Amino acid sequence: MTRRERGRPRHPGPLTPAEQRVLDELRKGGTNAEIAVRLGISPDAVKYHISNMLGKLDLPDRHALAAWRPDRERRRWLGLAVPAGLASLGRPLVWGGVGLGLATAVAVVALLVAVIAGGEEPQSVVSPAPTAKPTSTAEAGGSPEPTPRAPTPASTSSPSTPPPGQPTEDPVVEMSLGLEFTCAVRQSGALLCWGSIRGEELDVPPGQYRSVSAHLYYVCAVRETGDAICWGEEDEGRTDPPQGEFTSVSTGALHACGMRASGEVICWGSNEEGQLDAPSGQFVSVSAGGDQACAVKQSGEVACWGEEVWPRIQRPQGTYRSVSVSGGYACGLRPTGEVACWGSTPPASAVQPPGKYLSVSTKGGNACGIRESGEIHCWAGDYWVDARVPAGEFRSVSVGFIHACAIRQSGGVLCWSMDDYGQADVPSGTYASVSAGEERTCAVRASGALTCWGGAKDGPRSLPPGQFKSVSADLPGTCALRESGEIICWGDDWTYAPTGRFVAVEVGSAHACGLAETGELVCWGPDGQAMPGTPPGQFRVFSVGFRAACAISEIGDVVCWGNNRNVEGGPSGTYSSVSVGAHHVCALRESGEIDCWGSPLYELLVEAPAGQYRAVSAGTGHTCALRVTGEIDCWGDNTYGQTDAPPATFVSVSAGRLHTCALTESGEVACWGGKYLAAQVPPDLR
Repeated sequence: MTRRERGRPRHPGPLTPAEQRVLDELRKGGTNAEIAVRLGISPDAVKYHISNMLGKLDLPDRHALAAWRPDRERRRWLGLAVPAGLASLGRPLVWGGVGLGLATAVAVVALLVAVIAGGEEPQSVVSPAPTAKPTSTAEAGGSPEPTPRAPTPASTSSPSTPPPGQPTEDPVVEMSLGLEFTCAVRQSGALLCWGSIRGEELDVPPGQYRSVSAHLYYVCAVRETGDAICWGEEDEGRTDPPQGEFTSVSTGALHACGMRASGEVICWGSNEEGQLDAPSGQFVSVSAGGDQACAVKQSGEVACWGEEVWPRIQRPQGTYRSVSVSGGYACGLRPTGEVACWGSTPPASAVQPPGKYLSVSTKGGNACGIRESGEIHCWAGDYWVDARVPAGEFRSVSVGFIHACAIRQSGGVLCWSMDDYGQADVPSGTYASVSAGEERTCAVRASGALTCWGGAKDGPRSLPPGQFKSVSADLPGTCALRESGEIICWGDDWTYAPTGRFVAVEVGSAHACGLAETGELVCWGPDGQAMPGTPPGQFRVFSVGFRAACAISEIGDVVCWGNNRNVEGGPSGTYSSVSVGAHHVCALRESGEIDCWGSPLYELLVEAPAGQYRAVSAGTGHTCALRVTGEIDCWGDNTYGQTDAPPATFVSVSAGRLHTCALTESGEVACWGGKYLAAQVPPDLR
């Protein structure tokens, strides 16, 4: 095929193409982790690029960076504002000596003009930001605002589904994961994909296949005939493979690479970072990821190319059997079974997993492998190290951006997702009330005792003894109301609770509130400090959400306060209840209709269905409401199945972050969601 010009092309302006892509996504909103998922790189890589841009442009925080425009900067530089120009180069350039003469200043101005005209910018030397979570949105971490996605239809099941773990007639031999979908090749050559690409159903071209590779929004596969075919979201020619026979294929963010039967590596798509500049020679395998690629030579040596710093990164010496590349991160499997990892995104790239492995998989800065015992071990990516990795013996594992899948010894498939902490796995028994929180669920049993399930890192907690009326769970802590009317709270640094007798309690993201028997509200934080803006007076009901709370006054008005502008601007009227989410508020009129309002960025959340309801519950990115007939309607983000309410008659409902729970008339609790839809394996593949 005809190759494009070798090497990284010249680019205008002070930002590299990789930095510009991060900046474009930063302006759309989201945390570093969410930006990383959209770009197919690691959160540390996003943080690194943001830190570089802040230093290069001399900006104070990510908000100023999002507002920065190159035309303004260009006018400022071309206006010969020398002091400002020198100040903006304070970090990228290292000056020798103390007194800079006029000749130096003129040289700097000339350099700036050359940069603007299209030359390479002086490379900044900025250390990656620390991995600890920031304490304010001005830091590189950002604010947690998930992006709602369109619902995805559930997979259909086969009438002859064997029990999980039993040998299947047509076992799965290879898997690959995109952002919101999963693809699997069966022994017969059948290729199955489930999930979606940006909410659209993923159609598989007909034929028999031998290999498949998926990235964020597209797929490439090799047919039994050796032809390569790609489909999904086209960008920079990544879905336009060359003709000829291939044995395997591997996809990166904007490029893909394939192995010829001759051992030659051919790449196609974007060459913005030199991704197509595969070295000549004969190779045994290739792996593409992000803007990079690596291949294993027949001698066992590894060759890498792509993003500017990638080929120069020091790799552990020795020979390798295979290599797996993620965005700025790679792991190689040695002939002895040991795994060595390297990359440009510390600290993940510094982790060298102990033991011996049969296979390894990386993607999005995450890494997992199959030990010689057949067990799964994950060591990179904040979401995976602490996730509930399934037990058992497996043949191989495939890591995605948000979920991972493994092939059982039987040939069946098991998948799990990074936010699946068992929050929807209801213990048996009968209950009086239930509360769906951030990562866990708590309930009051019919006996009055408390029970909780799920949770991310801390595992089971000891629960306070006694008899309780209700409980409220969220990420920072949990509070419960005793039969006596007293409140007790527990959790990470969340031990304070006000004294007195209360009729209700609810926990939000940063505060909790209790409704006293007198009708007055008391709101507090983990340390007992009062929540600013809590209104005086008597109230009927209240709700606490993300940095805000709302209450219904004695005359039926909605009163909201807190540090979340999405709660502002509610309609007038007479209401019986209210519920506060992360980006919106929903209130139930006394007539039974629902009104919702909030952020204009989340239109799905504020479009409440028509009808008569008796209760409403607003979660982080979705809402569920209880009809007067007992059925539940849900709307909003369904990425984890949190709006797929089962058909039953319920008496109450509670919407959490990624799952929903409801109480039936018989006292049973039903929970749904909490598992990424792309990780919900069709029954005939299990």
